[in-house]
Amino acid sequence: MKTLRTLGILTVVVVVFAWAHEGHKAITTKGVKFTKDGKLTLLELNRIAVDMKTAKVEIRPMEESVELVARAVVPWSRRGFATSRLSGVVSAVHARPGQTVRGGQILAEIESLELESLQQALLDALLRLELAKENLDRVRRLGEEIVTGTEIYRLEAEFEEAQNAVVGAESELRIVGLEEKQIAGLRQSSERVPRLPVTAPMDGAVVHMDVLVGQHVEPNEHLFEISDPSKLWIQGDLPETLAGRVAVGMEARFVPQAFPGRSWNGRVDRIGGRIEAEDRHVEIWMQTENADLALKEGMFGLFRIVTGRDEVFAVPDTAVVEDGAERYVFVQEKPGVYRRANLILGRRDSGFVEAREGVLPGDEIVTRGSHQLSGLYVSGSISLSPEARRAVGLKVEEIDFRPIDRVVRLPATLLPAPGRIAAATPRIEGKVGGIHAVEGTRVRPGDPLAEITSLELERKQLDLIQGALRRGLLEKQLDVLKRLAERGIPSRKELASLSSEYQSQVARVQTAARELVAMGIPESLQEQIVRTRTPIKSVPISAPIGGIVIKVDAVPGRVVRPGEILFEILDPSVLAVEAPLFEYDLARLDGLKPGDPVQIRALDGGEMGSSTIESVSPRLEGAERTATMWMTLASPAPAALPGLWVQVVAVTEKGSEPVIAAPLRGLLSVSGRRYAFVERKKKFVRVLVETGREDANYAEVVRGLFPGDNIAVTGLVELNRAHGAIR
Repeated sequence: MKTLRTLGILTVVVVVFAWAHEGHKAITTKGVKFTKDGKLTLLELNRIAVDMKTAKVEIRPMEESVELVARAVVPWSRRGFATSRLSGVVSAVHARPGQTVRGGQILAEIESLELESLQQALLDALLRLELAKENLDRVRRLGEEIVTGTEIYRLEAEFEEAQNAVVGAESELRIVGLEEKQIAGLRQSSERVPRLPVTAPMDGAVVHMDVLVGQHVEPNEHLFEISDPSKLWIQGDLPETLAGRVAVGMEARFVPQAFPGRSWNGRVDRIGGRIEAEDRHVEIWMQTENADLALKEGMFGLFRIVTGRDEVFAVPDTAVVEDGAERYVFVQEKPGVYRRANLILGRRDSGFVEAREGVLPGDEIVTRGSHQLSGLYVSGSISLSPEARRAVGLKVEEIDFRPIDRVVRLPATLLPAPGRIAAATPRIEGKVGGIHAVEGTRVRPGDPLAEITSLELERKQLDLIQGALRRGLLEKQLDVLKRLAERGIPSRKELASLSSEYQSQVARVQTAARELVAMGIPESLQEQIVRTRTPIKSVPISAPIGGIVIKVDAVPGRVVRPGEILFEILDPSVLAVEAPLFEYDLARLDGLKPGDPVQIRALDGGEMGSSTIESVSPRLEGAERTATMWMTLASPAPAALPGLWVQVVAVTEKGSEPVIAAPLRGLLSVSGRRYAFVERKKKFVRVLVETGREDANYAEVVRGLFPGDNIAVTGLVELNRAHGAIR
């Protein structure tokens, strides 16, 4: 017997102690007496010898929790990469690793020939605009009496084309990163921007840089990585056996190894949508504030998730005696007089244990010497007090006759059903902008997952804007020419040439519009872009299906390419079941065919749902020579997650004659044998059971049990430990 001193779930061991000569006259030993009502008296000398101590039962707040190891990570939304918008040579570096920077702060500068060309293009367009304006103003002053109408209309067209060229050149400079005041300086005084800045995408610290003065860089290179750890995720691996106890919104605490006396608090933010195959866990996250930056990315610690909190009757765990399935304390009614109080225990916290039944606040209980008192009782048969029965949730079931089907049990795995898992990828090369979904996020079809910014995207929009402006100009020119043609001024050839040019321009604009649709910009949005002459900065990556985001491979500022998988989404409403079949399984499955019903069960026997056999692969594959049987699990139980190991139970022969049958959950396997605990006169005896055929729930009893026997169907592990303790 030992005192429970550790936190955790109560492991019950059943060893029952009977009162010495209970029901007979009191026993008097040297300094010890047992009374008829089961109380024990102890002389003061004996109490001094064992240094007996007592304490009162108290009411105190107590938590029920799940604990696991976790680590601190920086959220994707708080990480970013800085890149150059144009190719060039690094002329200056203004940041170093570890430095704190602000969003928009210049980290490096790039000398770029392309930047020079773009600025020169604006200056050239401004000169053309000035010349076109002078020519147009001159002919307008002369009037139609001297200058023909066709000449005026030609100069007006040149002026509008020059205006459009200036708009396009300025837009090019904006999309590569020049500010409005820099563009204004270039227009007013031809003051060129000598270098293109590389700026921080966000506030944070430089955690990595890969840039040297004189280095040639391209727009797809990550030059700086910025991290903002002022808010962190605590990411833990929740064992699948505990997944059902944790829910989003539960209070949680993280205590890192580096700061054992300090905790970072928050609530469970997300729970992953699948079980990881290698170590059988579900990922779980909590977001927490880290304003003083004491918590560092990568720190490990204890992650405690509070699953319940109440004011409870609490006793020191040093007072509790573990005696088989019994848990009890000794209550001191007065100095030297003690009675045993059986307990039903609950949660444990900070050296105390909840007493759900057995004692009341104010009871004086023995905290030192209780084990010496328990040693004054002698052992008997396996018996449980009412409190112990309730503590282990003991239930019994009667053995009876019933027909038993012959079944086959096959190990299987739950997987995403075909068409129920999808990838979200960018349509264009660009950089990740904002991220709107993380692992565990539930999304609907079409929901934005992230934004992609792209120089190519913005330039394609400029092509559309310029093309639409050119189309509008040609349309106006064509209208003017048609009116002049009524007066016989232009030739038919000139009119036909302009009409052909207009139709070609319309086709070019349509082509540009289709390209932008393929990039993710719908036609309705293109109308706004042309009207405002302002390209949009990004396009969304959208969820192709509804479900749970199970994988994210995106960081703000990261350069991505078309087809690269950035998100995976799983629809868990339908799952596939895949069972490998060995050669000997095929003989056992003889007679089963597609369409036959099967049961899908968890390894502990829990129901996952029902299904039917869909197909079996026609050949054996691999070194293990296995075929595969496939099923679909619609409307699975909440505990059914992709990656879960399950059993497929298929009936191969229906039972006809009733036989003695025992519930499978009442049979305990020990060293290859099966046992049952039979209740006889409110005590339990372990019986060896020989079984025959079995179905999903019952096994035929060949030897060991009889109709009318009541066997335990819960608490078997605890009863078996008790059996081992009294042997």
